Amino acid sequence: MVYWDYSQLPDILNLSDPLLAKIITSKKALQLLESNIVSGVSEDGGESNTNNENKAIIELLMSACDGDVVTLESITRSNPQIVNQLFPSDENGATALVYAVCFNNPDIVESLLENHKADPDISTQL
Repeated sequence: MVYWDYSQLPDILNLSDPLLAKIITSKKALQLLESNIVSGVSEDGGESNTNNENKAIIELLMSACDGDVVTLESITRSNPQIVNQLFPSDENGATALVYAVCFNNPDIVESLLENHKADPDISTQL
């Protein structure tokens, strides 16, 4: 099976599919949020409870993007309620399943659907 590294695509290809461009941009935003959480810095320069609250969902989404089954399983075991959570918001977000599909991670897709009861019918808005 061929896996694509979408970050290596020429920009013209990224921009030719508006939904793919949005999900790639969303992943970049997640990476930035993840780095802020790791450093413990919020936008105002201090500790943020929002970062702590969102840490698990951000790690779940990043593991879905990157195909990291071990991290995904660990997070979903301790936080099963976030499997179907839309991020960053219910009005404008995506689930871990959407990220796994978009970044061609079939092992993650299978785990989310079969082991964690991910709902493929949740409406996502990017």
